[in-house]
Amino acid sequence: EAGAFSQRVQSLGAGTDDMVEVATNLLHIVLDDRRVGAVGALKIDVEGAEDRVLIPFFREAPASLHPRAILIEHVASPLWREDVMQVLRERGYAARFRNTHNTGLVRLD
Repeated sequence: EAGAFSQRVQSLGAGTDDMVEVATNLLHIVLDDRRVGAVGALKIDVEGAEDRVLIPFFREAPASLHPRAILIEHVASPLWREDVMQVLRERGYAARFRNTHNTGLVRLD
C-alpha cells in the first residue's frame, strides 16, 4: 500500500502541494518484520490518520505488542473515520493527561 505525503517541512501530511507517494505497511507487520517483541510506549502523530494506524494495529496485533503507554495527537481527530479513543478505552487504556494537541494514556492492567 502507498501513502501520499506533502514534502513541505512544516507538515508532512497536511498539505496538498508537492505530494509524493511512499510505500507504507501496517504497524504490527513492521514490528513483526523487525522481531520486536514488546512496545513500552508509543508516540503517534500522523496528521489525522491515527485511526488508520492504530485501529488495525489493535485489531490484528497480539496483545503482547500493545504498548503500556500511548501519547496520541488528537488535534486532527475530526479527520478520524473511527473513534480511536473509544477503541483505546475498550482495550483498557485510560487518559492520564490531555492538552490542546495530545492525550497521554496508560494501559490499566
